[in-house]
Amino acid sequence: MPLINSKARRIDWVEVKRRLAMSQEAIDKAFIPDDQRVQAIFHRRSLQLARRHSAQRAEAGFRALVIALGQERYCLELGGVLEVLAFANCTPAPGAPLELLGVINLRGEIRPVASLSRILGLVGPESDPRSGGYIAMLRGGSVEVGLRVDRVERIAFVSLDSLRVPGEGGAALPDPYVRGVTPDRLIVLDLSAILSHPLFTGKSAADMATEGHFSSE
Repeated sequence: MPLINSKARRIDWVEVKRRLAMSQEAIDKAFIPDDQRVQAIFHRRSLQLARRHSAQRAEAGFRALVIALGQERYCLELGGVLEVLAFANCTPAPGAPLELLGVINLRGEIRPVASLSRILGLVGPESDPRSGGYIAMLRGGSVEVGLRVDRVERIAFVSLDSLRVPGEGGAALPDPYVRGVTPDRLIVLDLSAILSHPLFTGKSAADMATEGHFSSE
């Protein structure tokens, strides 16, 4: 029904009041709590919060470079890996510690290359470096070094919640350089501990033990 009477050219106040009353009634209903509607809202919000919490927990981890030494596979946190190079042109350093394989010239900068196998103290014969392999260039603070590994396999996501404590299951692991083991038996290495090795810092093993990097046993 029109609000203005076309013949009389007057406002139909009865119709105006009726429409205002209908609008007010709709507004009042919208603000009246309905038990089922309130429960549905809380249920929906609970599901949203649960999904958000699950997503945050799923994201509690990091991407890692999966490398291999012999038959064992290890993880290096990708944030500390600068690049991966083929093992070549490594010049031996006379009188160097056993862990140091030599140095390379990387874009005009001399960088040390160490044997990850020897740093971890792994028992058993090491592959002949001359047979190839790869160098994973790492950086931690002002330290930039290369670690020789046998193979570079893939990039994987490591969930912190899924890590087992080193030593669980009876596996002999190279403590203190291990953060944990994933369900598919990837050994997650602690880059900060590796880069704190006396070979890279110039500190003695006694100094490292005093600072808490190594056990005193």
